[in-house]
Amino acid sequence: MTDERFRDLPAVWLLEAVDTQEAARMANLSPATLATWRSRGGGPKFRKLGNKTVRYIRIDVLEWMQNNGRDNTTARSPATETSSATSDR
Repeated sequence: MTDERFRDLPAVWLLEAVDTQEAARMANLSPATLATWRSRGGGPKFRKLGNKTVRYIRIDVLEWMQNNGRDNTTARSPATETSSATSDR
């Protein structure tokens, strides 16, 4: 685990693969938002199993939520800053 805030959570729970509905519930988002982000890029890491089955690992959702926090509405997320820095070249 990469963050001490997760240390009290059972490792089995953190490493469990969950469907889009559960990942959306964890992040307080709609499943449609996660589906849109999957197709456009963005959102938490996911795994695609076969043609239609999508799974998220719980720790990936939690880490994504932590890494995308902002202090205000004009602040950029780390992912946005990285992509804009490479597109300026």
